Amino acid sequence: MQKIKRDLNGSFTVEAALLMTVLIPLLTALIYLGFYQHDKVWIANKTRTEAMEACLLYTSPSPRDGLLSRMPSSA
Repeated sequence: MQKIKRDLNGSFTVEAALLMTVLIPLLTALIYLGFYQHDKVWIANKTRTEAMEACLLYTSPSPRDGLLSRMPSSA
């Protein structure tokens, strides 16, 4: 019984080492994927916000125009 138990102790270490070569890069890739998705959403939101502000600035009435908007009359 002692001989069998002694042989199993080394096999757990080898199995753990083999699993860690797969798990650590996988977890690292998941973390970087989260950073990538965060940045992608942040850029899309910032672009949308700036476009909305530019649209409102272009179409809003100017004090020098009175109550007219800056949009061309054909639009």
